[in-house]
Amino acid sequence: MAATYTRAAVESALEAKGFRRRETHHSYFVYYTEKGAKTPIRTKTSHGKGGADIPNNLLSRMAKQCKLRTAEFRALVDCSLSQSDYETLLTSKDEI
Repeated sequence: MAATYTRAAVESALEAKGFRRRETHHSYFVYYTEKGAKTPIRTKTSHGKGGADIPNNLLSRMAKQCKLRTAEFRALVDCSLSQSDYETLLTSKDEI
């Protein structure tokens, strides 16, 4: 079974990798490149239970929103995929 992640851990990892948070009824995250350019890549988390784990189905949905396979998204959260590597992947997929 794949590891689970808390909402706080995922949000922290996203912010460390160039996503900027905007708070509304959800926490929205928009990706900015290393050079500071805003991209169309975005995802969100719910304000539900504070430190609740994010279920695998939602983690997969977030991965898709970030233009990654689930395994790549897990690497992004685990910090084995750097922001530079993420941008390289996005560029190779013609997403940015």
